[in-house]
Amino acid sequence: PKPDKLDVTLNDMIAAVQRRMQLLMPLEPPDVPLPAPKIITVPEMAGRIRDRLAQQEWLSFEDVLSVAALRVEVVVALWAVLELLKRRAVVVEQQELFGPIMIGRGANLSATDLHALGIEE
Repeated sequence: PKPDKLDVTLNDMIAAVQRRMQLLMPLEPPDVPLPAPKIITVPEMAGRIRDRLAQQEWLSFEDVLSVAALRVEVVVALWAVLELLKRRAVVVEQQELFGPIMIGRGANLSATDLHALGIEE
């Protein structure tokens, strides 16, 4: 069967494409600046880890990541663990290949200055 003729002109089709392209354009920024989301810092994340280790002897790295909602918070969590490990505030163990990474209390856990865990010059 022959298809029915469309009752559309070339100008109608171009206008439809232009309307669709306008939907893809970003919206104008708001007049009032929106508050930036609070991103956790390395000392804050280290404090959370230390508080959790005060309650329990071991915790998994996945538990630490469970509070991280953004990609940058995952990086901050890893950085905090590495800084605590460097200062011997925590110990890190992995029993088997691709197994859970466990974080435990280190010798200097209570003595570590959390404010000094930021970027060092």
